[in-house]
Amino acid sequence: MGLWAEIPDFVPVEPEMDKDEDYLAYIYYVWQTPSIQQARLKRWTA
Repeated sequence: MGLWAEIPDFVPVEPEMDKDEDYLAYIYYVWQTPSIQQARLKRWTA
C-alpha cells in the first residue's frame, strides 16, 4: 500500500490533498497555475 494509506482518517478524494497524492492532479494543478509553470520552466531551463 502507498504511504497515504497509513494516514488515519485519510479520504483520497479530499481536494486539498489531491495534488500531493495524485500525479495527474499535480499535472492539472500545474496546468491551471501559470505562476507554477513559470517557476518550473525557469528552474528546468537554467
